[in-house]
Amino acid sequence: MSMRPETMAAGLRAAAARGALRLPTSGTSMGGLIRTGDRVTLEPGPAPRWGEVWAFCTTDGMVAVHRCRGRRTGGWLFQGDRRSTPDPVVTPDRLVGRVVAVERDGVERRIGVGDRWGGAAVAAIVRMRHR
Repeated sequence: MSMRPETMAAGLRAAAARGALRLPTSGTSMGGLIRTGDRVTLEPGPAPRWGEVWAFCTTDGMVAVHRCRGRRTGGWLFQGDRRSTPDPVVTPDRLVGRVVAVERDGVERRIGVGDRWGGAAVAAIVRMRHR
């Protein structure tokens, strides 16, 4: 039996609330910011803001790390920087936490405001190219 995404997200949120939660990553959807083999550090956040990178549980029980594209009815819209289409709307009960750092090859790099705005701009260019 698989775990419901809302239950998994609640457990991960609780772990992040006890201290920085580090998760391994795989995939190419976030381009150069987050690569397969990197580890992301998550912290609880009040609510996703445009351009922030967040972890959330997908409806099929996976953990995804994508950039927030804004608030929508019933939740938030996220999209990988190298994806041409957004994810389905993510409800609040499937949010895990905000990505505050990426560790690659033993070196941790904090994610800041420049990443929020610069990464969102790159993502917009990628979306325009796919049209």
